[in-house]
Amino acid sequence: MNLYINSPSYYTQVYGVLDEVYDMCCVISQKIDITRYTDVLDTIGITPILAPNSEKEKGQWLDYQKVSMKARMASISLGADYDIFCDADMDMKKYMILENILRSLYVIKKKLKNKFDYECMKFDIVTIAKAWIDSDFDF
Repeated sequence: MNLYINSPSYYTQVYGVLDEVYDMCCVISQKIDITRYTDVLDTIGITPILAPNSEKEKGQWLDYQKVSMKARMASISLGADYDIFCDADMDMKKYMILENILRSLYVIKKKLKNKFDYECMKFDIVTIAKAWIDSDFDF
């Protein structure tokens, strides 16, 4: 069914959308049908958080994890290193977003245990993403 990968919180509001990152995430979302990996969720929403520590210290832009079999949905927002992201080249930015997506899916795996095939979904997403990342990162 539905996998939604949103633009990074805070970073997007300040700097705007990075087209190459956005395009990669759209292709992943379009090609992944979560029913291949679980039958207990209909929707997964992932929002990476890229915010400076000064914002997080104010209690904003904090990690959020909700997995509900009753509502058949998961909503995950995990932080990544803002300073490294800002200084990174485009390949590293895409890699950092991909890593955030995979960490978010791992949260779902831990909550759903054997009701979610994380390894298969990870393999499929990495396979798709490799077409968007020129560098040889280890996934």
